[in-house]
Amino acid sequence: MSEYPPGQPGRPGEGHTPDAEQYDRDLNLRAVVWTALSLTVGTLVILLLMWWLFAGLRHLETAADPPQPALREVRERRLPPEPRLQSDPDGDMLRLRADEDQRLERPAWIDQKQGTLRIPVDIAIDVLARRGLPAVSGAAAPAPATTAPSPGGLR
Repeated sequence: MSEYPPGQPGRPGEGHTPDAEQYDRDLNLRAVVWTALSLTVGTLVILLLMWWLFAGLRHLETAADPPQPALREVRERRLPPEPRLQSDPDGDMLRLRADEDQRLERPAWIDQKQGTLRIPVDIAIDVLARRGLPAVSGAAAPAPATTAPSPGGLR
């Protein structure tokens, strides 16, 4: 016995002409064409609106820019005449940083008579770790005020 009842389109070797005609009647060609047309027109309208928006923004941007100076000398950027206060600003900054690095990394006398020496930070940390913090000499530090100042100022 066969799996399919006689006359059903699912049988092997039988044509599907009745179903094909049914699908052709169910397909609404007019709706498909109108949908495609409306999507195309909508896309074109959105593209035109975006072009108009960007043209308007470009106009606003150029309107907000200051006008170019009339004199050619003003439009061109030139260095001021000699003698300049700083002829090589980049080199000056490099030399300043090298001098600061040297001061931070090398020990030097601040006051040789009093025995005050400037030492690098990493050496100072090692010295403090070995010796500990120095004791505070002299009178005790004043106690902080217990009353807060009034918002209106002095009375």
